[in-house]
Amino acid sequence: MKYIAVENKDWEEFKRDIINEVRDVLESQFNTHSPKKWLTTSEAGELLNVKPRTIYLYSARHRLNPKKVGGILLFDRSEIEELIIKSAY
Repeated sequence: MKYIAVENKDWEEFKRDIINEVRDVLESQFNTHSPKKWLTTSEAGELLNVKPRTIYLYSARHRLNPKKVGGILLFDRSEIEELIIKSAY
C-alpha cells in the first residue's frame, strides 16, 4: 500500500473543495422543483398520509389553519410540516 504525504493546509483546502462541489450538485438536484407553499386538502392529506376528511377535522379542531381562496381551502406547507414533526414525538 502506498502512502502520500499531504500538508494539513492542502488537505483542508481539498476537503473544502469537495464539500462545496457536493453541495452545488445537491442544490442543483433538489432546488429545481421548489415545493409549493400552499397545498390543497388532498395534497395536505398525501403529505400527512391521511384522508381529506381527517384534514377537515384537523382544521375544525384548529390543528391546521387553512385560508379560503375562491372557495378552496389552502393549507400552509410549513404548518403541515410542523404537524408532522409534532406527531413524530
